[in-house]
Amino acid sequence: MSALHPSDRFGPWADGISDAERRARLRSLRAIVGLCCGPRGAALVEALRHAEIDPAALIQASDELRLLASLDRRRVLASYGALHEASLGSGRPACGFRRKPATHSNAKPASVPI
Repeated sequence: MSALHPSDRFGPWADGISDAERRARLRSLRAIVGLCCGPRGAALVEALRHAEIDPAALIQASDELRLLASLDRRRVLASYGALHEASLGSGRPACGFRRKPATHSNAKPASVPI
C-alpha cells in the first residue's frame, strides 16, 4: 500500500493492522457506504468487497472513496469515525482531534406540570 498518501492511511488502509482487522474495517465501511449512499456508492461497495479478498484492491477502494460526491464522502467518513470512536472507549476520537467537552449551565430545569 505504498501508493497511498499518508492522509489516506486510516481505517482499512491503516498500517500495522492484522488481516482480520482489515477485513472487519472493510465490512463496516462497506455497510456504512451502502446505508449512506445507496446506489450512488455501488462502485465503492463493490471495490470494498473485492478488497476483502484481494489486498491489492485496497488502492482501488481508496480511489473510489475519493470519487464519491463530497456530501456522500463526508457522511461516510463521519459515520465511520463515529463508529470507531465509540468502539475505542478511550475517550479519544478515532479521527485524531479532540472535541470540546459539553458545557452545562447550573440553571435548574423549568418545572413542568404533569
